[in-house]
Amino acid sequence: MVIISNLCYWDWSLYTQYQNSNTERLKTKDLVERLDLEIGYRFSQVQIQLFSLVDNKDKNYPFLEGKDKNDVRKILDNLSQPPKDSIIPLYQEFSNLSTVALIAELRRYVPENERNEIDGVLAHLSGIYIFLDVEKANLSDTIRSYAVETLLNKTLLKIKDLR
Repeated sequence: MVIISNLCYWDWSLYTQYQNSNTERLKTKDLVERLDLEIGYRFSQVQIQLFSLVDNKDKNYPFLEGKDKNDVRKILDNLSQPPKDSIIPLYQEFSNLSTVALIAELRRYVPENERNEIDGVLAHLSGIYIFLDVEKANLSDTIRSYAVETLLNKTLLKIKDLR
């Protein structure tokens, strides 16, 4: 009787451990999905803000009157700061985190072999002006394509490729 009782307890213990482990996996998966959505949303908001600085009816995309590369800098600086009035976070739980911090948080949950990609993204965003300088992207041309395309290809798209 004691053996049967111990076996039942052992089975119940294994089942409980499995359930707890499965619950944690689901919570992590849900968190990673929310992080992915929030990061993508923040990048799209940066694109929208950058696009709002130019005359989109002119194929050369000149700055609108009163707008210049200082406005571009302000928008790019938002990547390393928690959202302000211009960007409302999708998930309130991330309202105190910058885009860079969100990516760093995402890094904690990706498999070891994918962390180097995210480390590169974090390096690019943490030193965004050095990155743009190395890529020979002039802030005045940031709206026009190359800098934005490069920034997105080396940051957001790399994160999405990991999924």
